[in-house]
Amino acid sequence: MKKQFEISIKNESNHNLFLQALRLAQLRVNVLRRNKTLKLETKSFMRIIGKEGKPTMPWLANSEIKNNMIKANERRFITYDFQLKNTDTVDVVFGYYKVNPKMWKKLKLENDKTSTKFNILKSEFYKGNN
Repeated sequence: MKKQFEISIKNESNHNLFLQALRLAQLRVNVLRRNKTLKLETKSFMRIIGKEGKPTMPWLANSEIKNNMIKANERRFITYDFQLKNTDTVDVVFGYYKVNPKMWKKLKLENDKTSTKFNILKSEFYKGNN
Protein backbone atom coordinates (compact mmCIF):
# COMPACT_ATOMS: atom_id res chain seq x y z
CA MET A 1 0.00 0.00 0.00
CA LYS A 2 1.10 3.55 -0.70
CA LYS A 3 2.04 5.60 2.34
CA GLN A 4 0.72 8.79 0.77
CA PHE A 5 -1.91 10.06 -1.64
CA GLU A 6 -2.48 13.16 -3.76
CA ILE A 7 -5.40 15.43 -4.43
CA SER A 8 -5.30 17.73 -7.43
CA ILE A 9 -7.02 21.07 -7.78
CA LYS A 10 -7.45 22.46 -11.29
CA ASN A 11 -8.15 26.13 -11.84
CA GLU A 12 -9.72 26.14 -15.30
CA SER A 13 -10.16 29.90 -15.44
CA ASN A 14 -7.83 32.29 -17.24
CA HIS A 15 -7.14 34.25 -14.04
CA ASN A 16 -5.76 33.42 -10.62
CA LEU A 17 -8.23 32.02 -8.13
CA PHE A 18 -9.55 34.70 -5.75
CA LEU A 19 -7.70 37.86 -6.65
CA GLN A 20 -9.08 39.67 -3.58
CA ALA A 21 -6.50 39.99 -0.81
CA LEU A 22 -8.80 39.12 2.10
CA ARG A 23 -10.04 35.80 0.67
CA LEU A 24 -8.89 32.50 2.16
CA ALA A 25 -9.36 29.28 0.20
CA GLN A 26 -9.05 25.93 1.96
CA LEU A 27 -8.78 22.28 1.08
CA ARG A 28 -10.28 20.14 3.85
CA VAL A 29 -9.77 16.40 3.81
CA ASN A 30 -11.24 13.77 6.11
CA VAL A 31 -10.73 10.03 5.94
CA LEU A 32 -13.72 7.96 7.02
CA ARG A 33 -12.45 4.68 8.46
CA ARG A 34 -14.97 2.29 9.97
CA ASN A 35 -16.88 4.47 12.44
CA LYS A 36 -14.17 7.11 12.80
CA THR A 37 -13.48 10.37 11.00
CA LEU A 38 -9.78 11.18 10.73
CA LYS A 39 -9.28 14.88 10.00
CA LEU A 40 -6.16 15.55 7.95
CA GLU A 41 -4.28 18.85 7.81
CA THR A 42 -6.25 21.69 6.24
CA LYS A 43 -4.33 23.32 3.39
CA SER A 44 -4.84 27.07 2.98
CA PHE A 45 -4.36 29.23 -0.10
CA MET A 46 -4.14 32.99 0.21
CA ARG A 47 -2.76 36.23 -1.10
CA ILE A 48 -1.40 38.50 1.63
CA ILE A 49 -0.56 42.09 0.88
CA GLY A 50 1.12 44.58 3.16
CA LYS A 51 3.49 47.42 3.76
CA GLU A 52 7.13 47.28 4.86
CA GLY A 53 7.01 43.48 4.91
CA LYS A 54 4.08 43.24 7.32
CA PRO A 55 0.46 42.30 6.52
CA THR A 56 -1.93 45.23 6.43
CA MET A 57 -5.33 46.21 5.14
CA PRO A 58 -5.66 46.45 1.34
CA TRP A 59 -6.08 50.24 1.36
CA LEU A 60 -2.70 50.64 3.15
CA ALA A 61 -0.76 47.97 1.25
CA ASN A 62 1.94 48.65 -1.32
CA SER A 63 3.39 45.15 -1.81
CA GLU A 64 2.62 41.46 -1.88
CA ILE A 65 3.99 39.50 1.07
CA LYS A 66 2.77 35.99 0.28
CA ASN A 67 0.85 34.42 -2.56
CA ASN A 68 0.24 30.68 -2.76
CA MET A 69 -3.15 31.05 -4.45
CA ILE A 70 -3.78 28.73 -7.39
CA LYS A 71 -2.78 30.44 -10.62
CA ALA A 72 -4.70 30.68 -13.90
CA ASN A 73 -4.98 27.28 -15.64
CA GLU A 74 -2.82 25.66 -12.94
CA ARG A 75 -3.25 22.13 -11.68
CA ARG A 76 -1.93 21.99 -8.10
CA PHE A 77 -1.11 18.64 -6.49
CA ILE A 78 -1.45 18.40 -2.72
CA THR A 79 0.28 15.40 -1.14
CA TYR A 80 -0.87 13.87 2.13
CA ASP A 81 1.51 11.61 4.02
CA PHE A 82 -1.21 9.22 5.07
CA GLN A 83 -1.68 5.56 4.24
CA LEU A 84 -5.16 4.81 2.96
CA LYS A 85 -6.78 1.42 3.46
CA ASN A 86 -8.94 -0.22 0.80
CA THR A 87 -12.07 0.32 2.88
CA ASP A 88 -11.46 4.04 3.53
CA THR A 89 -13.59 6.80 2.10
CA VAL A 90 -11.93 10.17 1.50
CA ASP A 91 -14.11 13.25 1.95
CA VAL A 92 -12.62 16.24 0.07
CA VAL A 93 -14.01 19.77 0.37
CA PHE A 94 -12.62 22.86 -1.36
CA GLY A 95 -14.04 26.24 -0.46
CA TYR A 96 -13.32 29.72 0.78
CA TYR A 97 -14.03 32.46 3.29
CA LYS A 98 -14.85 35.91 1.90
CA VAL A 99 -12.74 37.34 4.73
CA ASN A 100 -9.80 35.51 6.27
CA PRO A 101 -10.82 34.44 9.82
CA LYS A 102 -7.68 36.13 11.17
CA MET A 103 -9.18 39.48 10.09
CA TRP A 104 -12.71 39.07 11.50
CA LYS A 105 -12.05 40.71 14.84
CA LYS A 106 -9.97 43.56 13.41
CA LEU A 107 -12.72 44.37 10.92
CA LYS A 108 -15.48 43.75 13.50
CA LEU A 109 -16.95 40.99 11.33
CA GLU A 110 -16.98 38.10 13.82
CA ASN A 111 -20.80 38.20 13.89
CA ASP A 112 -21.31 38.82 10.17
CA LYS A 113 -22.73 35.64 8.62
CA THR A 114 -21.62 36.48 5.08
CA SER A 115 -17.98 37.07 6.08
CA THR A 116 -17.67 34.13 8.47
CA LYS A 117 -19.40 31.50 6.33
CA PHE A 118 -17.25 28.81 4.70
CA ASN A 119 -18.46 28.68 1.08
CA ILE A 120 -18.07 25.25 -0.54
CA LEU A 121 -17.04 25.27 -4.18
CA LYS A 122 -16.56 21.52 -4.61
CA SER A 123 -17.18 18.49 -2.43
CA GLU A 124 -16.32 14.91 -3.40
CA PHE A 125 -16.20 11.45 -1.83
CA TYR A 126 -13.67 8.87 -3.03
CA LYS A 127 -14.31 5.30 -1.96
CA GLY A 128 -11.74 2.56 -1.72
CA ASN A 129 -12.27 -1.00 -2.85
CA ASN A 130 -14.93 -2.20 -0.40
